[in-house]
Amino acid sequence: MKSKEIKKLRKKFIIIAMAAFFAVMLFICIVINVGSLLISDRAIYSALDKITKNAIEGKYEYQGQSGFYNPTITDAFSTQNRASVFYVLRFDEEGTLSESFSSVKDSTDYDYLMEQADYLLSLKLPFGKYGKFHYKKTALSSGGTIIAIRDSSSEIATHILLMTASGATLIIALVLAFILVFFGSKKMIQPEIENSERQREFITNASHELKTPLAVIRANTECIEMFSGENEWTKSTLTQ
Repeated sequence: MKSKEIKKLRKKFIIIAMAAFFAVMLFICIVINVGSLLISDRAIYSALDKITKNAIEGKYEYQGQSGFYNPTITDAFSTQNRASVFYVLRFDEEGTLSESFSSVKDSTDYDYLMEQADYLLSLKLPFGKYGKFHYKKTALSSGGTIIAIRDSSSEIATHILLMTASGATLIIALVLAFILVFFGSKKMIQPEIENSERQREFITNASHELKTPLAVIRANTECIEMFSGENEWTKSTLTQ
């Protein structure tokens, strides 16, 4: 195999290896992020279920004060616990808001949810996500509806951090893998390139060394034909 063909084969190997590595890493990142999201949603649903049961029994507890809160990636490192921040909206049979509760005082989020109360009631899904909130709608046997709403800011911040970290890890891993594959493949094919060069050099030298005896054989055969005439043996020798 020629050195150029070996280098082309090396390029194909690098492309295939990097594509396979990227596919595996991407699959791992997707599994981690999706798995984390599913586990988080399950925990949130369990919390909403508990909030709903307590609301039906009339159990409400205040958790302090809270202002307007927008989750960011740095909030995943925050010691502030917002898992207990929740809201409850109770509607009568006519769909009129009859009672509301906020687990924190002076909350701008509570004012916002009060404005969106009718829209939340119109949502068809019994469990879902609305902005940075998760909600659960429960129809009461006595008539009316209870909507339990939970602030999911900390979970959102955690998901943002996880996606950022997994994305950065994927990029770094691809760069490191490319460096290893690039230099590793170069070292692996070096013996093949050297063997190819030695083979080419041997063929060139052998071809050069054979020219002189072949020329002598041809000249001697032609001289024999000049003095003794052509026969099947000299003809065969010249043909070969």
